[in-house]
Amino acid sequence: MGGMVPAAECGMTALSMEFVSKPQEAYRLPAAVPAVIEGALGHLAGFAGCMLLICDKESRLVTVVTFWEGENRAALCSKAAAWVHNVVAPFLDHCLQVRSYDAYLPKKTLASRETTPEHGAQAENYSICIA
Repeated sequence: MGGMVPAAECGMTALSMEFVSKPQEAYRLPAAVPAVIEGALGHLAGFAGCMLLICDKESRLVTVVTFWEGENRAALCSKAAAWVHNVVAPFLDHCLQVRSYDAYLPKKTLASRETTPEHGAQAENYSICIA
């Protein structure tokens, strides 16, 4: 598999929602979407973060990827489609597609765990997870 960690090992499932944002909301997306997703889903068991992708050619074309981990990750990911849709609804002009994936993360990303000196605990630092 050349440098990738199977989903079974990293235990993650990803939910991807691609949508076109409202024209008047495009400028707010980078700050607002990760914040509202973290605020709405951050307390849920299994939520492992999110990533926001904004097309460099069309700023209204957006993909939000939420990551789910743990034993119930597939079920959580299925439920998350409605949750994520509700959270991004204020920004959404129309939804293009929603899909779930087994997440295969680069080994280099998984190996980038670091210890936080102020807490003396190991913190997971996944560079692909924004929120």
